[in-house]
Amino acid sequence: MRWVRQDGKGDPRLGAIGGSYGGGYQFVGAFESLRLCGKPIFDALAPQVTWHDVSQSLAPEGVPRTTWALSLAAGSLPSDALIPDVYKALVEGALTGNWPDGSGPLRTNMVKYFKKNGPRWHVRHGRKLDIPVLLGQGTTDTLFPLQQGLANWKRSLTPRARKHSIFVGYNGGHTLPAIFPRGVDVKSDPCSKKLAGGDFTRLTLRFFDKALRGRDTDLRGYGRVHLATPTSTCLTVGSVRATKRYDVGKVATTTAVGLPLPFRVAKGPIRVAGTPYLTGKVTARGVDNRAFYGLAIGTSPLDAKLVQNNVLPINEPRSVTDARRHVDLPSVAVNVPKGQNLYLMATAISDTFPLMGSRLPGVIVIDDTVVHLPVIKR
Repeated sequence: MRWVRQDGKGDPRLGAIGGSYGGGYQFVGAFESLRLCGKPIFDALAPQVTWHDVSQSLAPEGVPRTTWALSLAAGSLPSDALIPDVYKALVEGALTGNWPDGSGPLRTNMVKYFKKNGPRWHVRHGRKLDIPVLLGQGTTDTLFPLQQGLANWKRSLTPRARKHSIFVGYNGGHTLPAIFPRGVDVKSDPCSKKLAGGDFTRLTLRFFDKALRGRDTDLRGYGRVHLATPTSTCLTVGSVRATKRYDVGKVATTTAVGLPLPFRVAKGPIRVAGTPYLTGKVTARGVDNRAFYGLAIGTSPLDAKLVQNNVLPINEPRSVTDARRHVDLPSVAVNVPKGQNLYLMATAISDTFPLMGSRLPGVIVIDDTVVHLPVIKR
């Protein structure tokens, strides 16, 4: 400790790095020390591919990401890393198609269990971090997707902290082959290269040189969001909010079985970076009506592929008619060139959510569909 104390007149500067759970511990440590002591234990953070809300990551709209839920359970068995109730809950979610909330056959409650396990709980209790943070998130991550990182950027930091922070989205993270619907197969980090001349590790070192040592590193990009596209270019924006609306009309898709259906949203050239959503009037008959939606790119519906491999569900437990809905779409960054189109992909089946579609065949219809996009002005 004497050696540590030499560096800062008795007050060493402390940073932290790590991804996934290695990013989660950084937020837990910072927020818990803020809650208990009034200030974060860390002076700067560099979390990667982590979550804002665990339940919303593992089961958006209450629909489990089956592949990841079962993978986490299987991977934790050898070391007995999870408590028994979590194993039961992950299996129950995979079997029933619903995220356990205490009302299922095994009475496990993951909503309650994960309630305090992430920044969302602290933010809801009025806490925000006022320290520099370098946030890295995978644009093609299908476990803790891009919008989880963007939620941390927007909600977990004070406005002053964001001015001294950087957000980088790269093609990577927790990834799986995107086969159904078809997606992209790319791993790249053009934004770290643009900002620091190398990978995210090099960017982290330069960020910490400034944040912890006070050195002038000539690093740029503070207070901005830098997102990789599927073609490995970097789009930089100050806001990821949707800014423009596109009328799509009727979007109808089968449930339980059926091929993905692309509906054209906009012609290229167009650049999109941030968090889109759709609005419309939903009609679905029967119970447990589900379908999955995401943005896709292609020259025609025949070759359209998901922009960055993610979809999100509509989940209507009961029959509805012309029910107005706001449906989140996966956050993306894409440069659609002239000659190509941006599509809304609707599908009954997703390989990230296997067996999590509707239990019975049917149809979900969205009338007066409007897709809201975070468009970058040219």
